[in-house]
Amino acid sequence: MFIPDESGHLKPPYAPRGEEPTAMAEKTLSGRLARDILGKIRGGEFMPGDKLNAQCLASDLRVSRTPVLKALKILADSGIAEHRPNRGYTVADTPPPAKIKDFKEPSSASDFYFRLADDWVAGRISQDVTEQFLLQHYDVKRSEITSTLFRATNEGWAERKPGYGWTLLPVVNTPEAFEQVYRFRAAIEPAALLEPTFELDFKVLDELQRIQERYLDGLVETETADRLVLVGLHFHEAIIKLSGNIFFHQALVRVNRLRRLLEIRSSVDRKRVYDQFSGHLELIGLLRQGDPVAASYYMRQHLTEAAARKGSLQRTYGGT
Repeated sequence: MFIPDESGHLKPPYAPRGEEPTAMAEKTLSGRLARDILGKIRGGEFMPGDKLNAQCLASDLRVSRTPVLKALKILADSGIAEHRPNRGYTVADTPPPAKIKDFKEPSSASDFYFRLADDWVAGRISQDVTEQFLLQHYDVKRSEITSTLFRATNEGWAERKPGYGWTLLPVVNTPEAFEQVYRFRAAIEPAALLEPTFELDFKVLDELQRIQERYLDGLVETETADRLVLVGLHFHEAIIKLSGNIFFHQALVRVNRLRRLLEIRSSVDRKRVYDQFSGHLELIGLLRQGDPVAASYYMRQHLTEAAARKGSLQRTYGGT
């Protein structure tokens, strides 16, 4: 899903824009995006002085440029980013640690987002919903509903119906589906490393290594569950993209969208995350050594162990 841009940062090659959020929802959306961009800065994807390209961020976050620019202004007003004439936004050259630590982050999602996600994964609401139904069913503002539905659309588990209302899309929410996802991943991800078109990109490996090391250096303890899940997804999508096989890559992106919601809504075992990110560094080391066979074998082992450790996910919603 992610490719390096001119500066070596990871970004997706494209992202469908979909419909734009209403003006009422935009303030909430921009706040969430500001927090997402801050997470990237904390995680080492952007370093002091790096350019924060609004278009690349919009493609990455699957939104239009307008709310991203508003999010960057939030960060600039907080001292995390700087706006320079003719250069746009950059990460502050020497942001005091306190600024990042004490920055009051706009919530990545309202409580309503998680309530709606819980109810959908657990099968407590129907597939087809309207904003009016959600207003009556949940005690929230219409702006929160609109923002949440657009977020769900960007994440791949909702879409606006051609006429009126919204459709919630299938996600992984049963033990059987969860096991099948990991068996599927264990089939395609190791195989991708053995593709004749596989080509190492050391800029990508450097970027991925820097991110894993930043999280192992302490961010695992402080970041939210959704951010930790996304870092893991992006790592595997960036690695499989190196195979040069677009079908492997697209298949993994698709299946990750299906499982993402369940993983985000499950209890975070931070020790498991340490093991996971340490495993990512081990894999990077094997790739740097130019040993794709060993890397492929390790990838299969890594996924098999991850599936076993995540068995508790299957019981998160009472075995459903």
